[in-house]
Amino acid sequence: MSDKDDDILGSLGEFDVFKERDKLSDLADTALTVVDEILDHTTFRLDETSDISCRLIGETSIYQDELEAIRELALHVKGSL
Repeated sequence: MSDKDDDILGSLGEFDVFKERDKLSDLADTALTVVDEILDHTTFRLDETSDISCRLIGETSIYQDELEAIRELALHVKGSL
């Protein structure tokens, strides 16, 4: 390696790629678990605008499309590792 490569690697310090990959994998697992739990424990209905939404305790609305997008992103991250 050249001196420039050594400088770049040296500036990374103690960066552990495998440790960071494991953290990212754990985060994706958590996202999948949360989304699956929400989808499993909510009831879906058609609202006034015909969007599929679900009602959670406390009158919080979460849209199924956003939950599915989070799920797809987490699956993509897991597949990329």
